[in-house]
Amino acid sequence: MINALGIKGNKVIGNTYSVPPRPPTSTPWVVISPGSGLSLFGLSASASPFHQSGKFSSILSHYKLGQIPNIHGARVIICWNTEWSRKFEQCIAHDLAILGADQVAFIPSPLLTTLASKQPSNTVLVINIGFRHVSVSPVCFGQIFTWAQTVLSSSFLDIFTDYADLPKSDIIESAIVEFVKKLGIYNVYEVRDYRESTREMPLKDNNGTSIKQISYGLMQVVLNDFMDDMCDIVLESLSRCPIDCRRPLSRSIALSGGMALIPGIQQKFMHCMSQKISNDPSRAYLRGLIHTFRFVKSSFPVEHLEWIGACILSQIGVPHQSVMTNEQCLDPRLNITNLQSQSTSFVKKSREEGCKVVISKLR
Repeated sequence: MINALGIKGNKVIGNTYSVPPRPPTSTPWVVISPGSGLSLFGLSASASPFHQSGKFSSILSHYKLGQIPNIHGARVIICWNTEWSRKFEQCIAHDLAILGADQVAFIPSPLLTTLASKQPSNTVLVINIGFRHVSVSPVCFGQIFTWAQTVLSSSFLDIFTDYADLPKSDIIESAIVEFVKKLGIYNVYEVRDYRESTREMPLKDNNGTSIKQISYGLMQVVLNDFMDDMCDIVLESLSRCPIDCRRPLSRSIALSGGMALIPGIQQKFMHCMSQKISNDPSRAYLRGLIHTFRFVKSSFPVEHLEWIGACILSQIGVPHQSVMTNEQCLDPRLNITNLQSQSTSFVKKSREEGCKVVISKLR
């Protein structure tokens, strides 16, 4: 028996439900990539205009049927939707805590879950991008950035606005420097100084204390290796995509990865995928996409983003049973855009479980 908490309005009341025993999660993190289907976790009446009495019990039915991964005592990663409001995120975290989650983290892109896959079981990863600060606690990027910090930036994309106007030959180099800088390198020289691969860069923590040094050359190697791996994952996902969806998906593939969203790095990412297709005879059937990769401008259909996100999560080793797909959890009656203006209460600790819910700081 698991003592779960039902939600009624803004009040929390106790209810007891029978949940079939299931083995503990096989990884320290449970990854959920459901898009708007996350509404099935249950929103309080003040957060969802669609909430009805008895809704929470039906959510627990999904849990008992195994359609929701076992999150009791687990650390949960939510693949973040850029249109979610802060209060909606708080409501999600609250309801996950009620279902037994120990910690909740919001991830802006399926590809960035590779960072979480490298975390020790006793750490918390929180990455939140958009109209708030970006907080990371802690991030292990190629075993280089291993301390907790907060990057005071409203958006990763905003970081690179000024770099889009640089001469084309400088865009990629500048973007790489800034991308890694925002993941932990605070003291950086002018871009042209970085062309010397032997240049050492001091890394600093939140207090400005220098921790260690690393050469720009090594930093670039790590980034290139990471990007190379991600290209393989994305191309494999494209190869499994229905043929009629392949071209529109490839036009907007930039939105499937955090790095690919960044000017300069986006170019490098697209170029890397084009080269892999051209040089690999086994991917000849994807060559029609090469031209598309050079002109990535169209929007990314949310259902395709969820689909490829689930593929990517599986490819990087996330257990299949820990990935919720759109088909498993989407309730068409729940429109996430209608929830943003609603208010909700956020409970940091469940009275029954004492759950610790970790989300990024409010402004």
